[in-house]
Amino acid sequence: MKAYITFLLFFFGLVSYGQKINITSLDSLISSWDTPDTPGGYLAIFEDDEQVYSKGFGLANLEIQEPFTEQTAFPIASVSKHFTAICVLKLVENGELDLNQYIVDFFPELSDYASHVMVSELLNHTSGIGSWTGAATMRGYRIHEFKKPPVDWLVNHGHLEFPPGTKFSYSNTSYFLAGEIVERVTGKSLAEFAQDEFFSKLGMQNTFYCADSNKPIANRAQGYVLNAQGKYIKRNSMARHMGPVGVYTTVSDFRIWDNAIRNNLILKPELLNLLRTSYNLKDGTATNYGYGQMLSKINDI
Repeated sequence: MKAYITFLLFFFGLVSYGQKINITSLDSLISSWDTPDTPGGYLAIFEDDEQVYSKGFGLANLEIQEPFTEQTAFPIASVSKHFTAICVLKLVENGELDLNQYIVDFFPELSDYASHVMVSELLNHTSGIGSWTGAATMRGYRIHEFKKPPVDWLVNHGHLEFPPGTKFSYSNTSYFLAGEIVERVTGKSLAEFAQDEFFSKLGMQNTFYCADSNKPIANRAQGYVLNAQGKYIKRNSMARHMGPVGVYTTVSDFRIWDNAIRNNLILKPELLNLLRTSYNLKDGTATNYGYGQMLSKINDI
């Protein structure tokens, strides 16, 4: 079975590297999806504050023939980690948290084996804490049966997969724990904290965390898969826990967010720089991962 889902693409700062945008090539790239009977997406390219390219293609919802616009709300999957990392860094900026603090200060129930894991190691995927979904499946549960919170599955899990800081292992579990720290420190859910601290203040009216993929959301891009009979059927995320995933946003709102980052409106520059700084393992190996985002170069820049 080949899966197709509606998707959102952003290219920020692409032309800053001296590359000229070829509009004809971009139109050609998306043309096969720009039909009245297939799911599609939205492609937006910005250079600083200037919109260079912005176009929806295909349909956001096949059932009601809804097209894509800059106000279409997308679930942005693991790009949510970027937002979760910034929520944690905001607590650091506020003096409520230290990146070198051990996570057992917030999760004493994990003290049997995770007593030397630091908050920073959750954000850069070097904690060594195993997958909570793996812990559940080892106990005979399938993903749709995971009713308990992830922390409950991790209690008495027994061991770390590797000593903290010695290996990079991309982990949704780490970012669930990071989001849970926000709640245990502030008394607010991750969704409430992000809304109060960032989204409302910036005027991002269509950006929010949501753990229920079946919740009605206005102007939402519906996901689909192509079944064996060649028919598109609805398919929503099975994720139930925020932190690693859960953020919905629009092209318009993400542009606001990008501008806020560029202008240091959400965090102090030294904390924002942590997002763009590759963490090095204890043996000096670069992970090419900052906090909540992969790092790479274009044309060696």
